[in-house]
Amino acid sequence: MKHSVNITRLKIIGFILLLVPIYSSAQNDENYSDDFRDLYNDVFDGDSIDYLVLPTIPIIDNPYDRLKYLETKRKLEKIWPYFLIAQEVLYDLEAKEEALNKRHFRRYKKGRKKDLYKRFEKELKALRISEGKLLVKLISRQTGISMAELLKHYNPNIKVWGFNLVAKRYGYDLKEIYDITHEDNYYIELALESIAPSVHRRSLQR
Repeated sequence: MKHSVNITRLKIIGFILLLVPIYSSAQNDENYSDDFRDLYNDVFDGDSIDYLVLPTIPIIDNPYDRLKYLETKRKLEKIWPYFLIAQEVLYDLEAKEEALNKRHFRRYKKGRKKDLYKRFEKELKALRISEGKLLVKLISRQTGISMAELLKHYNPNIKVWGFNLVAKRYGYDLKEIYDITHEDNYYIELALESIAPSVHRRSLQR
């Protein structure tokens, strides 16, 4: 029972990066909600289309490497809408934090959190642990800091400490900063080059 409570807590408290990453052991049917389809349309068919370039399709002869690449690519494609939403939420919070006083910002953040939970709780519960871990890596990759540092900006240190303690039970280290050159992230970089080449290219130029 305690194990189930911890899993549920991590799944629900997570997602948007204004709180914590997603953790889950359930399976998903690969179908995105209407919100995610709308987001894809906005990002890839709207104003951001000029950032897209043709994807790179790697040639991988080794069967094991090809299997790992395809598995990572599948997971990235599955969580990509969540990552885009998380990114937009971060931009929104940064803008609101500058525009509002502390009391009004806390109220805004609380309301945004409640709305996002209501909209996406079902989808988040259906993610695998490995997919949540990959999302954490993407967020660290995008921001250049660890998830723990990001969380400290929006949460008390004691709460972030608790998040990291529970996360480690499931193979996460929220203090880890993503390194594009690390061998553990090789397949992520390879898959990103294929599904999101503009993102991959910009990160290499930083």
